[in-house]
Amino acid sequence: AFHHQHKSYLNCVKFISVPFKKPESSPESLLFMTGATAPCERDRCFLQGPPPMKLLSRISLFEFNGDGILEQIEIIGGNSTGIFIHKTKPGSPASNCGLESGFQIMMVEYNGKEPKKTVLEDASLEEAVWTLKQIKGMCCLAIRRKGDAYQTLVENIEKKISTSGDSFYIRVNVTFDKENGAMGGFTIQCNEILHITDTVHRGGSEWKAFRVNPNTMADMDGGAIPNYYRAQQLLIGMIQNMAQQIPSIKKRDQKTSSSQNKLVRIVSTDKSQRNPLWLSFDCGTINPDKEQDDQPPGNCFTLMPYSLVRPCHPPSLRPVIIAPTRIGKIVLEKLKDKAEYEKCASECLNNAEYAEKDRKGDILGVKEVQNLLRSCYTRTAVEAVVAKNAHCLLELGLDCVRRLHKVEIYPIVIVVRLCEKNIKKIKKILQKYGVTEDLLLECSRREEACLDTLPCLYNSIANGWSDLDSLVNLVKAAIKDEQKKIVWIEQAPL
Repeated sequence: AFHHQHKSYLNCVKFISVPFKKPESSPESLLFMTGATAPCERDRCFLQGPPPMKLLSRISLFEFNGDGILEQIEIIGGNSTGIFIHKTKPGSPASNCGLESGFQIMMVEYNGKEPKKTVLEDASLEEAVWTLKQIKGMCCLAIRRKGDAYQTLVENIEKKISTSGDSFYIRVNVTFDKENGAMGGFTIQCNEILHITDTVHRGGSEWKAFRVNPNTMADMDGGAIPNYYRAQQLLIGMIQNMAQQIPSIKKRDQKTSSSQNKLVRIVSTDKSQRNPLWLSFDCGTINPDKEQDDQPPGNCFTLMPYSLVRPCHPPSLRPVIIAPTRIGKIVLEKLKDKAEYEKCASECLNNAEYAEKDRKGDILGVKEVQNLLRSCYTRTAVEAVVAKNAHCLLELGLDCVRRLHKVEIYPIVIVVRLCEKNIKKIKKILQKYGVTEDLLLECSRREEACLDTLPCLYNSIANGWSDLDSLVNLVKAAIKDEQKKIVWIEQAPL
């Protein structure tokens, strides 16, 4: 009920369950990654195993008392460079056991309430610091000597080329403006892509972030943003404030268009007490500034203010999906005869044929079902159109986008924002296709609920058109613009 009453304010708030795949954090996985063989005695390999074809590196174990380990060693680095020991305190257990500057920490093993192993090879600096804070008593560090990479990192920091070894990209799921948690005047909008370059910015609960050029991935203006934990708290507070403003919002909704900028894209993970951007260990955490024992049991902070994304560069013209499907079908009919566009051919399959193609992963979506036949779009048909250097036009719903991504087909998604006012502009066209205004509005509301589940960004068209031809021209311009852009894919199991 809250969603329907306050749609224009939240602009379609929905929950998404993002399954979390447990990472490999075993010594065996570390051996596989490094290709280490088994030396003897102190400089032995972390784990014995069959000799690899090529010796890539050596892993050494250092065992010592890790109480106050961050007072014994100083670390630098991040997920893109690795985590390195930068300094050791003379006379400390870490120094006495042989740890030196330039050693890369590959894995940490220690005894908490139960034995724990955490792989830090791809960890952010924030994650590494948090992990080391958990150590009490004896610990074991798996170390790789990687002096060249360490020297390059130190030089980049000294020359102020970078402030850490962190580098990853996120999709923002909540707007942080002056009223809602913006830090130092750096405001960020829901669905923006940011490049994170330091997860321990200024030593506090901030990340250093840069906006990203949508066409080149180049860093643009930057600033500090709340780290994952702080952003999570702000998001929860924002939702609580929205709930308290129900009476005033209800009056405002009667006059507000559905094209209002999105404030919140609510995404959830199925694991409580976990930062889903931290992938190297399976124990849960909320606040990187607190030790694990400080976390109250039973918390269920599953809202995701940020989603991890990766860039993709499709080499060909991308297929096109237009939502809502009722208006999309009409627009696609107008586009199909224009240059660089071709409507995808569908195949009518019986149950046995459908099952066989689906088993092979060739079914991308079902257009319609009649009697015992399914009219389907297949991977083969889409690839045939793409091979002609044309945009493949697909009459599919938004729920099919993930299936396309599974086979590395990344469609352009165009969303036409509809309201009673602009629907009247194409009333005669709708009648021609047997679509009523009420049916189109209901279709629009239903499919808008799928927007937050999309694993990619989309282009919205709200105003600026007066008839079908002008709408088609706006869609063409949007497709042309999207084709130039980097495609950002959420890094979650599909």
